[in-house]
Amino acid sequence: MTGIPHDFFVRESPHSFTAALPAQGLYAVGNVFLSKTATEAQQTTFESIASGLGLRVLGWRDVPTDNSILGPASKSNEPRIRQPFVVLKTNYGNGQKSEEGPFDEKYFLRQLFVLRKQATHKL
Repeated sequence: MTGIPHDFFVRESPHSFTAALPAQGLYAVGNVFLSKTATEAQQTTFESIASGLGLRVLGWRDVPTDNSILGPASKSNEPRIRQPFVVLKTNYGNGQKSEEGPFDEKYFLRQLFVLRKQATHKL
């Protein structure tokens, strides 16, 4: 786990999804490597796992990449890299802006760990 460049994501997230980011420390961002042919299905699976853990994916951001040095074989297997922005449902709510509900940091971190493990196995 590393620090999140909050100001950067506040600036960039409106270009990718409509939900507003909550305050720093109340969300997580991951890097997910998805198949170019099954991106939507894989995202739906990830979001379903998150929902079952009391988490919510606010939206996805495409990570800019430069594949200009890759050969044809590598390009044909290049994954799509997307960043899910994940919040605790009880804190954020179901709308497009945080309801600032109760937030348990230890619970949030534990659920993120389980999300990562389950998503790694299913995706």
